[in-house]
Amino acid sequence: MDAALAVLKKTSPSDAEKVLAGIQVLLSQGNKETINGLSRQTNGMIPFRSFDNVPDGDEEEEKPFLLCSFNQTENNSYRSPWTNRYYTDLKAAKFQTRDIPPEEQGIRTLERNANEVWESYVRLYYGHDAISSVFLKSKGTSSSSGDIGSFEGIFGVQKVTDSGGWNSVHLVTVDEPSKADKTCGYSIESAVTTTFNIDAQPTDLGCSMQKETSKTCKVRFASLSGSHLENLGRIIEDVEIEFRSRMERVDVPKTTEVIECMYKKDQISRTAHLISGGQAPAGVATGMGVGSGMIGEIANRAKSKGLGSAAGGAGNPFMAALNSKLKEQNASKQKGGDDGDGKAYNALKAGLKKREPTASAKPANDAPTPEFMNFRNKLKKSSVK
Repeated sequence: MDAALAVLKKTSPSDAEKVLAGIQVLLSQGNKETINGLSRQTNGMIPFRSFDNVPDGDEEEEKPFLLCSFNQTENNSYRSPWTNRYYTDLKAAKFQTRDIPPEEQGIRTLERNANEVWESYVRLYYGHDAISSVFLKSKGTSSSSGDIGSFEGIFGVQKVTDSGGWNSVHLVTVDEPSKADKTCGYSIESAVTTTFNIDAQPTDLGCSMQKETSKTCKVRFASLSGSHLENLGRIIEDVEIEFRSRMERVDVPKTTEVIECMYKKDQISRTAHLISGGQAPAGVATGMGVGSGMIGEIANRAKSKGLGSAAGGAGNPFMAALNSKLKEQNASKQKGGDDGDGKAYNALKAGLKKREPTASAKPANDAPTPEFMNFRNKLKKSSVK
């Protein structure tokens, strides 16, 4: 299970469904519960499929909904959270109707209310063309009275545009409320998957983020359904705000920066190429990584200053011109030409040759003075005594 999840997390969102199908084939000889658990945990890694083929004249009752493992039945039909219809043929919009069992009346009522609240939230944040769905089911043994105990479900939203798509899913698990302290535990596994289309090109670029949240909140037993929706809505909204903020402020700018450094077209440093004497073909990616791009530019600048090369920048047109100018000046100085620099150099050289040593200089072998000799003799006599 862990190895399969690790592979799916590193898979592009556009290929995740195909990779999951292959993994399920490999696990077909194993435990069926493992396959079902893998499908449940990968709901947030695979972009949703949706049903929007609402029959004509039925728009007021039926609405588009998402397709996932939570509303898929054993015969591959999908249940609508709005009408409780089971669609056997999605293209032809063929469906079957089934009565809701008495023990599921409470959870179905909560599911319908959750869909209405979730639809209002999605329209506010994502617009009217986004598709939202909530699917809930009871955990353990359901009571015949239809009371709401512990349950689990999924809150999903899909937004598709010409520039990309957004899929966010929240797998919720709600514990049995405690009547002693009037609290309830909520566990939410959130994930978002995004895809991007750049300049109408077939670009395979996407990302996914996951987060787990667990909280214990107060509930009101007089309106238990309202308490669950209020607590879940607050937690999910905070998580989605964090996802959007992180993607807008951190992930997208950083990805853009890395891609621009990896594939430079017209943004290659002109200064580095002028100094190095080379020219990059216009419109051709260099393929340089972030580190190698920086090292290459430093090497070019060092080469322009004659560092790290025995030739002293022989292949550099700027350095070649500078060396040529220096050679011309040295030649004019040696020949004593008529130019101003040559005359000044020759005058300075002639002045240095006319200078002679000063008369104050004394030979190094002068004889000692009589006073010094008398002082030395006295020292010898005193040492003998």
